[in-house]
Amino acid sequence: MAAAAVLVGCAAGQDSDARAMLRRAGSVTYPERFTLVDRPDAPGLQRCFTDEVPVTVAVDRSAGAASISRAGEAVVAIVSSGVAWIDAAAATDGQLVGWIEVTAQDPSEDREMLLQAVGPSVAAYVSGFELPESPGVTASGARESAASIELRDDGTVRAVIERLTSVDDGDVDDGGEELEFTVDFVFDDAGRVASIAARPSIVPESTADEEESFGYVLDYDWSGGAQIELPDPATITPARAVVDAIVVPIRSAFECSIGG
Repeated sequence: MAAAAVLVGCAAGQDSDARAMLRRAGSVTYPERFTLVDRPDAPGLQRCFTDEVPVTVAVDRSAGAASISRAGEAVVAIVSSGVAWIDAAAATDGQLVGWIEVTAQDPSEDREMLLQAVGPSVAAYVSGFELPESPGVTASGARESAASIELRDDGTVRAVIERLTSVDDGDVDDGGEELEFTVDFVFDDAGRVASIAARPSIVPESTADEEESFGYVLDYDWSGGAQIELPDPATITPARAVVDAIVVPIRSAFECSIGG
C-alpha cells in the first residue's frame, strides 16, 4: 500500500507540474510578430496520397495580417480579418499577375476554386479569413479539456485530448466515432510554446501505418519578423472577375511501395 501511495503521489505531482506548464504557456506574453512552420507529419499510408506540404506563416498582429508561403516560393497568400489575397499567378497557372481578393461574402464555389488552386496547406490559413490563433490558446485548451496530461523526462508535456469525428448531425450516439489525439508541447526558456505536434493516439490493435497515418507539427519562431505589407490596391482584382481563369491542378500522389 505504501508503494502504491508513492506511485500515485508521483503521478499526481507530474500531472500538476504539466498543467502548471500549460497554464504558464497560456498566460505569458507572445510577440506581435512571429513565424510558424506548419509541416505534415504523416509517416503512414497518408504520405502516399496527401498533397499537403510544409508552409511558413509570418504573423504580424500589429498590422492585422499574416502571409503564407510554401517552401522555396514567394508569398502565396495574405490574410487579414474578413479578407484574403491570393497570388494571381499561383491561382491561374501564371496567366495573371497581381492579387486576387476573396472574402467570406464571395460565392462559395468561387472561394472553393481558389482554395483548391493553392492547395490544402495554404487553404487552411486562408479559409477562415482570420489570423492564426496564439499557441497559448491551444495550451490553455489542452489544460482544460485533456483526458490526461503528462510531464515527460525531456521537459515536454503530452496531453491526450478526446475529439469526435464522423458526426454530422451532432448526435454522438448515431454513427459517431471517438478519436483521441496525442498532443506534445515543447516550451522555450520563457515558458512560451515552441512546438506543437499532434497525431492520433495509439490504438492497441492498429498497425504502424494505421496508427501513424496523419498528424502535423507546428514550430514557432518568436525572434520577430518583418512587417507584412498589404497588397497595393492597384494590383488587386476581385475573385468574381477572374473566376474563369482559376486553374485547379491535378495533384498526383507520391509513389509508394505497398505490400512489400
